[in-house]
Amino acid sequence: MRILLLALLSFLIFPDQQRDEIDGVWVGPFESSTHGSQSTISYPKVFNLKNGEYHVDGLMIEEESGTFSFTDKTITFGNETTNLVSKPGKNIDSISFQNPTNNLNPIIFRRIPDSLKSDDFQNVELTGRKFRSEIDNQISVHFINDSIVSYSFPGEDEQRWKYKRLDFHEFDILLVSDGRTPPIIIKKQDGNTIRVSFYRNQLVDDIWTVK
Repeated sequence: MRILLLALLSFLIFPDQQRDEIDGVWVGPFESSTHGSQSTISYPKVFNLKNGEYHVDGLMIEEESGTFSFTDKTITFGNETTNLVSKPGKNIDSISFQNPTNNLNPIIFRRIPDSLKSDDFQNVELTGRKFRSEIDNQISVHFINDSIVSYSFPGEDEQRWKYKRLDFHEFDILLVSDGRTPPIIIKKQDGNTIRVSFYRNQLVDDIWTVK
């Protein structure tokens, strides 16, 4: 009887533990190459998973909500099922999906840590401003209006891209159509500087300074 009771308890508890492992806000998609690097592919997206429900938004896609379920091998959003290459764990910040066009390089989404949540969305000003990155101070970023951003690289003509800024489940997220730019999480504004973070292979912190 004791063994049967323990088995029933584990059956009831395990689904909640699984949901805890996958719950969170995820950004991507990234593609992992055979030598371990990760680059952004396609238009960027962000989705929130919580208690069996999902909410997704992104650049050039329609906002969508629904229910999801997953096993060790698959995840299903509504009626659409995708194979998992790896599923997240409690201390794992990535989830890998099978790439429908290239089985060698899985599609990866990265979980945003709660430490990057922001309540400063309304106070961070981007439109009409120019910034210089602390990580690469040769790059100039100009938010021309509320949907177009330009980059100036040394020796290259100015390049313009579409962008979308989201106030998404307590995160301030910037999505840019340039494939070289990963989803950017805006933390806060301090005077003439803005603190941001984004994923390359690992989470990177940067400071943008107004020019």
